[in-house]
Amino acid sequence: MKSVLLSGVAGMVLATGAQAAAVDAKIVDMQRATLVAPEVGTSRVIGVDIVLASRDQKGLDAFVAGVSNRKSSSYRQYLTPDEFEARFGADPAAFASVMGWARSQGLSVRRTARNHRVLSFAGSPTQIERAFSTKISMYADESGRSFYAASVRPSVPDAITPLVKGILGLSDQDRGHPLFRRGRVLGKTIPAPQALAFPGSAAAGLPTGSGPGGAFIASDLRTAYRSGEHGGGVTETAAVFEQGGFYPADVSKYLAYNKLPFAPVTLRKVNGYGGLVNDPDVEVEAVLDIDMAIGLNPKLKRVMVYEDGDDAFQVALVDSFSAMAQDDVAKTVSISYGLDEALQGGAAIAAENAVLEQMAAEGITVAISSGDSGAYGNEAGALHVSDPASQPYALAVGGTRLVTKADQSYGHEITWNDLKQGYGAGGGGVSAVWPIPAYQLALGASAVTANGGSATMRNVPDVSGVADPLYGVLVYTTFGGWITIGGTSVSAPVWNGVLSAMNADSAVVGQAPLGFVTPDFYELGQYALGATTNDVVKGTNGLYIAGQEPAGYSAGVGYDNVTGWGSPIGDGLEAIVLQSAPLLGAPPAMPTQFTASHTATMISASVKAVSGASGYEWYAYEVNPLTGNSTPVPSAFAVTTAPTTVLSGLVAGKVYYLEVAAADANGVGPFNSAYIKTSKQ
Repeated sequence: MKSVLLSGVAGMVLATGAQAAAVDAKIVDMQRATLVAPEVGTSRVIGVDIVLASRDQKGLDAFVAGVSNRKSSSYRQYLTPDEFEARFGADPAAFASVMGWARSQGLSVRRTARNHRVLSFAGSPTQIERAFSTKISMYADESGRSFYAASVRPSVPDAITPLVKGILGLSDQDRGHPLFRRGRVLGKTIPAPQALAFPGSAAAGLPTGSGPGGAFIASDLRTAYRSGEHGGGVTETAAVFEQGGFYPADVSKYLAYNKLPFAPVTLRKVNGYGGLVNDPDVEVEAVLDIDMAIGLNPKLKRVMVYEDGDDAFQVALVDSFSAMAQDDVAKTVSISYGLDEALQGGAAIAAENAVLEQMAAEGITVAISSGDSGAYGNEAGALHVSDPASQPYALAVGGTRLVTKADQSYGHEITWNDLKQGYGAGGGGVSAVWPIPAYQLALGASAVTANGGSATMRNVPDVSGVADPLYGVLVYTTFGGWITIGGTSVSAPVWNGVLSAMNADSAVVGQAPLGFVTPDFYELGQYALGATTNDVVKGTNGLYIAGQEPAGYSAGVGYDNVTGWGSPIGDGLEAIVLQSAPLLGAPPAMPTQFTASHTATMISASVKAVSGASGYEWYAYEVNPLTGNSTPVPSAFAVTTAPTTVLSGLVAGKVYYLEVAAADANGVGPFNSAYIKTSKQ
């Protein structure tokens, strides 16, 4: 998918003139603004980005298509940032020209991406106006919030116009929109589980979380989604983006309550942001994102928080993406912010796409919240999808209502839709900007159109997860104490945690990270429903009001524009991923000399070491004595470097079917198996 300025995005201008030419940038939307002052205070510093084209866009598109295609010989053969710069960065002469011009205008250089595609500058309002031949004034929106914005389309000299793909930061009209919904405030001192009536609680006949009032705690989610209790000693770094600071003590309270190990949280201050808490909603968002990532993968090495609370949302997001790609430390990322495509604007959408494509080339997975307003986005009455979730190099994550069984194992899910109650709904629909990516047609157009999707434009979301605030997750924040939270701000970092755990196990057996994993879901499609994802087939993300159309999209069997392919089955998805490594050679042979001992709740098993194997994959299935059918045991899955394991969480006196296979960078070899009955108590 090319990083271009697309037709159909409001405000795109690429006309030429005698001395200067206008370039695409977001300017004030006067239908949603009132002029407050014609001038901006001289003390304000405005950060702007100039985005340059790749020196080989066609080659970059082809590379990413191959590196993310399991049928390609280059599957998961990723680039380092230096390799990306050498092959696909901006043309050095173009970079030098734009840098020289910016400096001549008195703009200071804040940072430049290693690939020289995103150039970040800062200047006073007067300097910005002079450099870009525009006018910047102060406005107020409908809520009374003040913001700065340009009212004149910016221009740059003809000599550099062909080099500039867009300018970001000339408007602060639409700040970042955290995609969470508050559920219930439980207080500074957490109450006993029975202290609150909660919709869906055991008393109401619908068991949900084991936390107070039925809220989900970390272990509930790991059990339901069968994730996080493995990693073979290899630890991963996950990353999140935030448009402001948070209180680390809030995260510590969550970890202590959930009996989770302390995972260091590292601040990555983008564009010099100081890290102070500047917005209560952002603080809640940040601790939620960190909590969910660690909660789903307790063996995380650390969480990196990329913060920029000073700049316009467009600049903060693109510069954070760029910093993530340049650092290349975290291989899974979640973003819990978004705006309607029309509000975000063409320049920002193109810039995001450029950096997300680099992240795909480097093997970084980016899970992004699909929105909390159902099919309507930020503009009621019409169908919209959220950017950056609609980006073709994103894993767009929708929302569900999760209901678990009494032991917190997976029960069922329906579409999250509390629009009537005023608590939101999972975002989803059809992009107005991006043509349908080839991967969404991998199984034919009918796979994405069966439930009302498009055969010509990008469909959103790709997957989904717990998000209903009335059946929410438990989080602690300075702004409210213990609260329940929902929104796709929950489901995106949940996937961050699940995928980081999968990356850890891939590393154990010498395989590369998942990278741009989105095409895999469409390649697997309906053949893997129930094995890798929980298919969600009931509900809509719309609100029907007589005389007002449309009423959103409906869930159904297979893919739909409400919950995508569904929520994660961690161990099942991991098994498929590990076994689909690029076959550069033959995988290891079948393990032999399978031996095992047992207690009432554990099985200790071993095999003879297999020559050339990097690790071993173990499964235990509980056998139904009446039918002979077997069911996976979530806690009894492991990937180990040694040919031994201990599988726990079993039931006394039950028969289990054990499987083991050796694995390496070429995939997983044939399985050996045995039946074992645990001891009676």
